[in-house]
Amino acid sequence: ASAVALSQNAHTRLYLVRNRSSVRRYPIRVYWFGNALHVLKAKPECRELLGSKVIAINGHPIERLKEKVSSLYAGNLSWQNYMSTYLLTSPDILIGLGVVQESGEGEFTFQLPSGQRIKQVLHPMPLEQSDKPTEAWWDLSPLHPGRFGPWLRSPHRHRYRCSVHVSDPHRRWTSKQSPHACGWVC
Repeated sequence: ASAVALSQNAHTRLYLVRNRSSVRRYPIRVYWFGNALHVLKAKPECRELLGSKVIAINGHPIERLKEKVSSLYAGNLSWQNYMSTYLLTSPDILIGLGVVQESGEGEFTFQLPSGQRIKQVLHPMPLEQSDKPTEAWWDLSPLHPGRFGPWLRSPHRHRYRCSVHVSDPHRRWTSKQSPHACGWVC
């Protein structure tokens, strides 16, 4: 994947995850809001993690892991952020990067909405092959049911705030956290 990513062309890639993928995932779904990776959906056994921020995996700060997985896909920063939501929740990808052991178990550090930090070992979900596509942005929709059994969303409907600005109208979009502009509500 890294060799393909050297092309710096987001249309030239290996489908390691997404669209009919065959890699295991952890029982959480995440998305970036500003510089924080938030848990948007969780299997029932991980319900206390809803709305929390992912701080680290096996002691590796999530920002550094984001840099590591970014080398697996070419494309602009927005595309790398998007793809990292898959890659950081795939034990098989993290095994390949030397972040977790062969079992796929990972000790995640989370910051709960209350501010408390907790560590929780997450186990990979069983591999479920499918011929149906999947997209990370579906996890943003409160109307999308998800795949592979029940998923829970926060009953408190956490609000994530960010503003979007364009530094140069002919270049990429960037986002910054801001208390003034409301983004998506999950």
